[in-house]
Amino acid sequence: MNEFIQLIKNKMKNKKFQIALPEHTDPRILQAAILLLREFSGCRISFCCRYEKLAADISRAALAGLQPYGGRIDSLEAELDPEEICTIVNANSLYRPLKLQELAPPLCLELYKAGIDLAQGACDVVLAGAIHPTADVIRAAMRCVALASDAPSLSGAFVMAKGLETYLYTDCGVQIQPKPRDLVASAWEAVRLWKILPLPANSVPRVAFLSFATKGSAVHPTTRRVVDAFEQFQSLHPEICADGELQFDAAIDPGVAQKKAPASKLAGQANVFVFPDLNSGNLAYKITERLGGYSAFGPLLLGLAKPFSDLSRGTTVEGIVASALINALRATEIRL
Repeated sequence: MNEFIQLIKNKMKNKKFQIALPEHTDPRILQAAILLLREFSGCRISFCCRYEKLAADISRAALAGLQPYGGRIDSLEAELDPEEICTIVNANSLYRPLKLQELAPPLCLELYKAGIDLAQGACDVVLAGAIHPTADVIRAAMRCVALASDAPSLSGAFVMAKGLETYLYTDCGVQIQPKPRDLVASAWEAVRLWKILPLPANSVPRVAFLSFATKGSAVHPTTRRVVDAFEQFQSLHPEICADGELQFDAAIDPGVAQKKAPASKLAGQANVFVFPDLNSGNLAYKITERLGGYSAFGPLLLGLAKPFSDLSRGTTVEGIVASALINALRATEIRL
């Protein structure tokens, strides 16, 4: 078992939390639900569908596995009404109106029902994306819970874990061409997440704003954007150890840092990496996962008023469990 998952399981062992998993037709979701219910007596699971519908989608063995182990499964007593879903969502959303035809694809009704439950406090976390693309999850999240009052934009972070070695990558899932203020917001939300993760007590956040250049080794509008973001971040959060712009090797390797950025406060020991755009962030986490042998947990949607989070469609059961627990931890320990 991944050591990071075991640490977060230990931290969540005695907490109470309710997770909405609206993609009940995916066997990975059901297997993750079984594991959560078996291990956490304070866990409740909602699939946002009628129990008969859930039972029709899974085998008898899996259904037996879903019987509560001290946890609890919630299901609906009546079918979902698309017009009612639209009315509730549109009455409270600042995002563009939800149209009936958008509820037609598989499990979209359940996705929005989960979002309504989250907004109304009937659950603590919504986790989806095993079936729905990220864009659909973000649209539902923005319509149902919106951005937090102190967050100017949304970002998607990944916890990258290998043994006890843990890093945080952001933004790897949302902003295609972020402005400096978006990079600042992404970095700050990542710092807030880092502070609640089950890490060694001395593992303070050390933030690197990444670029293809280090400290002016190349001058281009894209490097200037990173420099501006770092300067704004440091002005707002002088207590956080941060630096930029840095190439990845100068951010993570003390020897390279000594040569390329000898005055850097990070000294090649960054653990929170802020990527300059979605291309670099998304590629980096997948390369780290596939070639580096790290587990990637996320994307964790940061900046929302409540934890309505995403999954990679290539996720594993282990990844779903980890994302569920990280988001439940967010719901219980920080402003969300």
